[in-house]
Amino acid sequence: MLTMESLEKNLQPLDLLDVQYDNEIRHEIHFRRRRLPSGKRNLLSKVGMLKDGTLTGYIYVGHLREFDYHPDRTKMGYLPIKNLKEEQFKELLNKVTKHYR
Repeated sequence: MLTMESLEKNLQPLDLLDVQYDNEIRHEIHFRRRRLPSGKRNLLSKVGMLKDGTLTGYIYVGHLREFDYHPDRTKMGYLPIKNLKEEQFKELLNKVTKHYR
């Protein structure tokens, strides 16, 4: 499962800004300068750590057609990261970030 250390390792090469809220329990992670053609900068939303050390939260996939009918996709275009393994998250992150300019 995905942990905070593996998340930080995968996000380190990207120019991201981490905004903490809810008493520094949850994080919103977005690009500083890059964005989608629609203007969206947000990459990860409501990221937090569970008691067992794994992460919960959402990654924005609303701009990717392959996730239009995914059963776990929210109406706002987010996909939960709770059940993703590190390799799955890394692959999804590569798909998502190549569209940010």
